[in-house]
Amino acid sequence: MVDRARWRERRPSVAASADDLARMGPSGDAEADAMEGILVDGVRRILERLTPDQRDVLLLRIVGGLTLDQVASVVGRRAGAVKMLQARGLAAIRREIQRGAVTL
Repeated sequence: MVDRARWRERRPSVAASADDLARMGPSGDAEADAMEGILVDGVRRILERLTPDQRDVLLLRIVGGLTLDQVASVVGRRAGAVKMLQARGLAAIRREIQRGAVTL
């Protein structure tokens, strides 16, 4: 009887409701997670094809939301050079997508 009582304590028979489960943790959407993973992989492949300077400028401008002057200060270049790196990086991305080398 003691063993049976201990066993019951370790394995409660109370089932959790759907509301309880929702509060206990996030529930994901497998399809949405998979599609997001594919998109992230595509973006990563595109960024790998850029020069490091182009990649840095585009990430700071687009993801970081920095201005040309702010990016110039961060990367140690003039604003004109940053603008040119951005234009060349975007052109390289456009070419890669148009030739079908990378799909999103």
